[in-house]
Amino acid sequence: MKVGLKDEYLTCGNIPVDCIGKDTFLLLIRDQSKVVRFKRNNDGEIVRLQFHYRQFFKDTNN
Repeated sequence: MKVGLKDEYLTCGNIPVDCIGKDTFLLLIRDQSKVVRFKRNNDGEIVRLQFHYRQFFKDTNN
């Protein structure tokens, strides 16, 4: 899953994304709503993304 910013809006390919709370977003995938959350460390930096029952660490190579 590649998540980015375009014109100050969160993007995820061609998947519609809506902000529903702090660091929490709703994606519409194949007519199903899925919640995505950004997880922060103690310094407030985003370090991983929570999607369904999985967590993906931020790729720091890009």
